Amino acid sequence: MVSDRLRTLPENSHASCGVSCAPSKHTISHLASPVILERVVAGISANRRESYLKEIDALARYDAELDLTALQVPTLVIVGEDDRVVAPKTVQQTTAHIPSARFEMVERAGHLVHVQRPSISPISYTHFCAG
Repeated sequence: MVSDRLRTLPENSHASCGVSCAPSKHTISHLASPVILERVVAGISANRRESYLKEIDALARYDAELDLTALQVPTLVIVGEDDRVVAPKTVQQTTAHIPSARFEMVERAGHLVHVQRPSISPISYTHFCAG
């Protein structure tokens, strides 16, 4: 399992910055302010070590081959243009398989659009829900 490689983390109740800082830098745009990066690092660092390892295991086992064409609800897919976790092109291609899906790319945002550009998400949701 992926988390087996992380079992060498210090035995404390929270994920160490050695684990959380690297992923944090990849979840936001390179244009993010240091304040945003600190918030993301603090948020990830606050996770309990075992919870963090379970999250990594779940991501490693995720089946990306789901039948997206079976989704029968309107779906809004939002991605940051600077997302380095999941490539925007991949997200756009995946969205194309979902009936009634709308794709939105947010400028100057990475993987955590709602953290880096918090004012964008409510506007997108409101417009999407309004039809």
